[in-house]
Amino acid sequence: MNATKVRALRDRLGLDRGTFARLCGVDVRSVYRWESGEVEPQGVSLALLLAIHDQIKVPSAHAERVVRFLADTARMGGFALVVSRLLDRLDAKR
Repeated sequence: MNATKVRALRDRLGLDRGTFARLCGVDVRSVYRWESGEVEPQGVSLALLLAIHDQIKVPSAHAERVVRFLADTARMGGFALVVSRLLDRLDAKR
């Protein structure tokens, strides 16, 4: 996910960098570096951002639901929820 997409995602949610960083489980500097193109998200952060992006592109998805998803993810340590969601999607495709 490139800098433009990360920024567009945060803007679509209507969140400042600090709130977005906290909900993603990273520090503000990480979000700044993603948005400036200095680095691209990797690993769990990338998986989380892609999951959020998938939630937003669904027509019935609302920003409030996505923010709730982010908050749940941050509370659960991020990775566990992302893996759970990915496994749910795999099961649904069978």
